[in-house]
Amino acid sequence: IASSVGLALMATRLHSWPKDRRAGMAVFFSQVGYKPTSEWKEEIIFWDPLNSTAVPGSIAPGVPAVSKSVTMTNQIPRALAKPMSENGPLATVFPDGTKTTIPPNRDPREVFADWLIRPKNPWFARAIVNRTWAWAMGRGIIHEPDDIRKDNPPSNPELLAYLEKELVSSGYDLKHLKRLIFTSTAYQFSSIPRSKGPQARANFASYLLRRVEAEVLIDALNEITGSSDLYTSAVPEPFTYIPKGMPAVALPDGSITSSFLSLFGRSARATGMENERV
Repeated sequence: IASSVGLALMATRLHSWPKDRRAGMAVFFSQVGYKPTSEWKEEIIFWDPLNSTAVPGSIAPGVPAVSKSVTMTNQIPRALAKPMSENGPLATVFPDGTKTTIPPNRDPREVFADWLIRPKNPWFARAIVNRTWAWAMGRGIIHEPDDIRKDNPPSNPELLAYLEKELVSSGYDLKHLKRLIFTSTAYQFSSIPRSKGPQARANFASYLLRRVEAEVLIDALNEITGSSDLYTSAVPEPFTYIPKGMPAVALPDGSITSSFLSLFGRSARATGMENERV
């Protein structure tokens, strides 16, 4: 979970972190419990500080958040249950190195989320700004857009800092951020290169040529021709069709695909990284 959160919300790859920092990050997601539902491939994820897994009688008093989330559907045999006791404070460290102690009545994920969106914390804002810029311009100010680290500096630190500040001051308004990018001179440049030097591409001297994404391309072709694509899934699904009119960009599951999407490089979402799309 920690690796997925780091990649999605902080645009960083935890495997490149020192071991102690990875361990500190994992603590924030160490009290997560799961239970199945009657829906296909759906689970309920809940805060489980006692690691109770819904064993009858294992819910300690004073933890109503856990008690309310427990049902008979996720019980395990009592013989396999771990001895339960009230947890004490949880000591951990934030990704920036700041140490903290989480009280037993707080979900560590909430503590992490509060830290992540602090105005002076650059992790979240930087990741969102860089991903949005990469989506609009074809290349991130930090390249790759999901590989932010100290030894991978931005090509234009001042631009990145300005957009971060604008995003935070606007209350994380993505429309405001996109408006800034779309009305910028850089976005409106011609795609004809004005220089062939290696720095021209990194500094967006011209609008970068790039291939249309597979989902966008098939949606455009279907709109023009009035046709639809035929989708399949490598994972057994409880349905045999895609709702009429659903665009490919709205497909919720990476395992649902088509020969067209595969041919034109649509990501299978196996790693979550941008470079998975070919």
